[in-house]
Amino acid sequence: MKSLNDNESVSPSGLTGMDGENGKGRSGVVGNERLTALAGSVLLVLILVELVSSAYLQALMPIHIFVGVLLAGPSLPDTFFMRFFSSIEARRT
Repeated sequence: MKSLNDNESVSPSGLTGMDGENGKGRSGVVGNERLTALAGSVLLVLILVELVSSAYLQALMPIHIFVGVLLAGPSLPDTFFMRFFSSIEARRT
């Protein structure tokens, strides 16, 4: 077992990635590439659904709203809520 005072880097033993390489290889890079590709594909599909539903807004309004909320969800905490709660902390001090 390595201690924190050793100057060598600690790498995991055994297989760590899906491509069969150990910790010294590119296993983490391959996993990140796959995760990024999956997230990009999901976002692309949701954006296409949003565009199609906006073309037929009368018939597809519930789908348009639902997909819009899904797309806006991850960005809301970063914009509104974080500014609001950071301003509360600034007012306390």
